Amino acid sequence: YLLGLAEQEPLQFAVTAKTGYHAKSMNEQNIKVYRVKDEFLNLGVVKVKSPAGHVINAYNAERTICDLLRNRNNVEIHDLHSALKAYIRSSDKNIPQLMRYAKELRVEKLAKQYFEILL
Repeated sequence: YLLGLAEQEPLQFAVTAKTGYHAKSMNEQNIKVYRVKDEFLNLGVVKVKSPAGHVINAYNAERTICDLLRNRNNVEIHDLHSALKAYIRSSDKNIPQLMRYAKELRVEKLAKQYFEILL
């Protein structure tokens, strides 16, 4: 949503924390918490402006696409396809970086399948 890859504002906000992070208070506030290994936590982090105008950390488009692929069973197929299409149309896309991230996050084969069809 923050990068323009979603068609609408999410119904539930999501954050990423390192494995083992205790997120009880976030769960109580209906915030979805994804956990990743420490080595992946800062992969692709960028500063973006929130809708309220605050500068916050988010993942870049390449990392976001990889995360959507990793969690594809928990993502609406329409949302996944919309994000992939928006990424392909983007003038800022970086396919080599996307594939490096996909390899590190173990979704390289899946990413290749999707992008062979879309490109």
